[in-house]
Amino acid sequence: MLHTEFRMRRAFVIIALVLAACATPREPVDAGPILHAAGPVAPEIAAEDGSAISALSLEDARALALQRHPDVLVTESTLRRAEARLAEARAAFRPTLELGGTGTLNDDAASFEMPGAGPFTIRPRWQHQWTAGAGMSLFAFGRDKATEASARHERAATEHDLAATKAELLEDVTIAWHRVHAASGHVGVVEETLKLSEQQVTEATALVDAGQRTRDTLLTAAVDLLARRQDLVVARNALIHARRVLNTLLARSVDAPTELAPAPAPQHELAPLAEVLRAAEEHQPTLLALRRRREAALLARESILKGALPELSLQLNARHDGTPTFGSPATSGDLSLALRWLLVDGGRRAAQAAALHADAVGLDARERSAILRLHADISRAHLDHEEARSALELARQGALAAEENHRIVQERVRAGTLTAREELEARRALAAARHEITEAAFRMASARAQLERLSAAATPPRP
Repeated sequence: MLHTEFRMRRAFVIIALVLAACATPREPVDAGPILHAAGPVAPEIAAEDGSAISALSLEDARALALQRHPDVLVTESTLRRAEARLAEARAAFRPTLELGGTGTLNDDAASFEMPGAGPFTIRPRWQHQWTAGAGMSLFAFGRDKATEASARHERAATEHDLAATKAELLEDVTIAWHRVHAASGHVGVVEETLKLSEQQVTEATALVDAGQRTRDTLLTAAVDLLARRQDLVVARNALIHARRVLNTLLARSVDAPTELAPAPAPQHELAPLAEVLRAAEEHQPTLLALRRRREAALLARESILKGALPELSLQLNARHDGTPTFGSPATSGDLSLALRWLLVDGGRRAAQAAALHADAVGLDARERSAILRLHADISRAHLDHEEARSALELARQGALAAEENHRIVQERVRAGTLTAREELEARRALAAARHEITEAAFRMASARAQLERLSAAATPPRP
């Protein structure tokens, strides 16, 4: 009995030593940490935020959107899934340990007497057996290494997808933030115009009562006042919608109070178009993701094709029989080298390799198509920015001219050579010119935000 226990312990000690010797990967591959039954990780989705925010700068708005928007959490969960698949591919470089046990209840025991040696059991009533096995693939002609490289490229492609999602979100937040400023400025212009219309109605009423004007003058002024009130309703609704869009991008309640910091001065200079196009082809996340996925498909195809080559593995087994029969030891073990070679698999490898090759060709075509669209979009955004910059300069010059015209009209009204109606029209022209400045600045900021996304030139906001 003591000899049996010693042999069993010796077999399990051999297994432990072999596992320790096989712990180092046979190829120079970073296998990463071993996952032990890792449970699902649920992303923390922020609750709906209805608190008030004051002086929200553009940089803070962009950082808040990246931190809380669900689209970013979705892409991050996809990245974690790709990391788990990479860990699964790296597990091929580590040994495996398998434990098992069986118990058998026979209908009857079988034994016999050997003269001079006593009784021997051939078939016991109850017998149980414990097994332990350790195995490791020693050489597979680079098949598992190609699989690991394919998973690594797929993980990198998912990282580029995350960068593309963030870039699109930053563009939307930037445009929405500037849209709130533009809508707020438009409301101010309409409110000023409404005050001028109310003043015109008051002056027209006084002139009609004094008999200096006919009643149609008052009716015209009243209709103009109603039109300006309708403009104010439209402008305020546009401001409300712009705030709601911004709150939605920030993962806040649509009507949460959000006050913005002053808008920065517009940036006028752009890099040359050829330089922007070159930077986009090198750093645009969507293009990088397509390239990585094409490499992943080619490596997966290589792994499939190498499946036609043999695989050499090491296997160490130990067994302990709780009720050994005649002629069989209670504890036994064996160390073996196994060569497996699947010569014919019915065409499965060829079909899988053909499918992966088709995927790689399709990804290459998608990349070329994306480059063509990228060139067209960048060229259009570049032209829009230059057009908006020109419109901004024109609007500023128009505002200066409108201010000078309004000053001259005021002097002539005080001198009695012009009526209050001419002064009202001059004020409206000045308000419209100021509104053109706001709209041109918004169009320029929107074009710049689009260029930043398309060329991957957006500066990541601070956390």
